[in-house]
Amino acid sequence: MAKEIAVLDLQGKKDSRMKIPSWLLLKMNQKVLHQALVYFEHLKIIPTAHTKTRGEVRGGGRKPWRQKGTGRARAGSIRSPIFRGGGVIFGPHPDLKPQDRIHKKIRRLALYMGLSAKLKSEKLKVIKPIKIEKINTNKFFRIFEKLISQNKNILFVDEKFLDSTKKSARNLQRFNLKDIRFVNVGDILKHDLVILSKDAINYLDEQAEKLGVVKKP
Repeated sequence: MAKEIAVLDLQGKKDSRMKIPSWLLLKMNQKVLHQALVYFEHLKIIPTAHTKTRGEVRGGGRKPWRQKGTGRARAGSIRSPIFRGGGVIFGPHPDLKPQDRIHKKIRRLALYMGLSAKLKSEKLKVIKPIKIEKINTNKFFRIFEKLISQNKNILFVDEKFLDSTKKSARNLQRFNLKDIRFVNVGDILKHDLVILSKDAINYLDEQAEKLGVVKKP
């Protein structure tokens, strides 16, 4: 694989070249990718199922039978899960998430692996920062016209978008904008083409160094 990647200008032409960061050359780890993908898919679930615990079941304030002398096991309430109509053990609750949180380093590592996979399959582009001061959908479309015509769906990632830039792109079909702070590996893999701004790459460089995701040579 080449050691450099082209940086496109606002006309979609090669403006310069930059060295490929080490976090864009990571090998795939299926376990890490699977763990991150499952986690982010679970976050989309809106839990609605609810089962009552023994503390929520109505009745059962009176002790069913005396503690000793009956020959039966002791019992304190008919709301106990061992009785029919009692509470439910480990049932679903809206306040319980289907999976615990995963470590930030794993989430970030999975993101880098997803970007590495896109680079390897030539589905990753780097572009100079775009700042559209006034809302202009036509101007935004002209910048990405060729890429839009060649791909089913595109994800454009920047460190921070101006409000006017977001509004310029909101009517374009098959084109999504997302802040680098809120991008996950699922977003990367489900799009045909990923476009990163140089500012977004600089942000990911800083995060890789802070988290120690990629070892320095």
